[in-house]
Formats: sequence, C-alpha cells, structure tokens
Amino acid sequence: MTARRTPDPVVPSPDPVSTPANGARPAATAADAKAADTAERKTQAEEFIACVEKNGTATEKSAVEHVTKVTGADRRNDILDSAEVFTDYTGGFAGPDQGEAKLIASAFTSC
Repeated sequence: MTARRTPDPVVPSPDPVSTPANGARPAATAADAKAADTAERKTQAEEFIACVEKNGTATEKSAVEHVTKVTGADRRNDILDSAEVFTDYTGGFAGPDQGEAKLIASAFTSC
C-alpha cells in the first residue's frame, strides 16, 4: 500500500503593491472617499459665483455678489427641470434691482 500525501496548504503570496515595505498606503474606504468628496464639494451657489468670477463681465460679477442660494441646477432629469437663483434683493419683478437680476439670469444661462 502506498501512503497518501496530503497537499501542502496554499498560502497566498503578499501583494507587492499594498505591502508596507513599499511605502504604499492602504486603500481608502468608501466612507473616506465620500467624506473627502463632500468636503471638497461646493454648494451650487458657490459653483455659480465661481463661474461668473472666472468668465463673467464686471457688471455680472458685481450682481452675483447678491446671490444667496441656487437650487435645481445639479440634476437634469428632463422632467420639470427648473433652477432657482435666490438673492437678497427686495421688490419683486418690478423692483429697483430688476436690471441686476436680469444680469444674474443671463450669467446663469452662460455658466
């Protein structure tokens, strides 16, 4: 009778990319990536103001200083898409600041 030999256990070799000897850092978790994305992400109003500061005219730049909030500009689902730009102006459509409000609307369409 011949003796049966049991196979040697398979031990995986260490991954050379992720070993500390290479100085590599362990991969970030999904929670870390989400937290970093949230920290770097700007509000819609900040993104709009930055766009106007980069590409807008001098009058548009002065007008967007009054923008307080922007909503609805991040997602486009083609169903009732409507962005809203809020300002600190008072007086409605026929108020004294309607000219600057039109500049903001124009700048918003170009960004």
